Amino acid sequence: MLRRKKIETNTTYHSEWKAFLTFGNMSALAVIYEDNFDLLFNYGRKFTREGSVIEDSIQNLFTNLIRSREKLGELNNVQQYLMAAHRNELIELLSKKKNTLPSEILHDTLFKPEYSVEEEIIEQEDRVRLRNFLKKSLEKLTAHQQEAIYLKYDVGLSYEEISKVLNISVESCRTSIYRSIKIIKSEVEILNQKKIQLFFSILRAII
Repeated sequence: MLRRKKIETNTTYHSEWKAFLTFGNMSALAVIYEDNFDLLFNYGRKFTREGSVIEDSIQNLFTNLIRSREKLGELNNVQQYLMAAHRNELIELLSKKKNTLPSEILHDTLFKPEYSVEEEIIEQEDRVRLRNFLKKSLEKLTAHQQEAIYLKYDVGLSYEEISKVLNISVESCRTSIYRSIKIIKSEVEILNQKKIQLFFSILRAII
């Protein structure tokens, strides 16, 4: 079942995480679970439409947190940690399910984003037409570039947080997003779309 709950990102959960870490407070962990389930579920849908597999991944993630609590440490960003752990767990589950490709290669062929970022940068009257155009432009990016764009503009993570989720350097993260925006900008300029001044101003600000 597709979840439509509003996703709140960049919440620290420092007090809840400390209560769980120090005292094994399950109520505190439940708060983290409830608040971040939709964030994790929607992220998982970028890799697969099998909701049961996504839920299994989330369940495994929190089960592992409970089992390894004494080995865990303080976190600067709980959500970033959860997304990275969920991503790794989900890719492992899908790799085993398909029984064909290793996780590293599987990652490069899985990510299928449904971007909401375009709805924030396109004027109301042009949304339907330009949204379809922008999606076609995004499809020309590699899976890795699409995932970085999604984490940056849909989820709202910083370059540093994205680099940790994707397990790449911050510089590589910046370069990937920079090149992705250039590709999209080039596509827009070639088609010479009208009424996208706001879109271009955002691109110029980013580049």
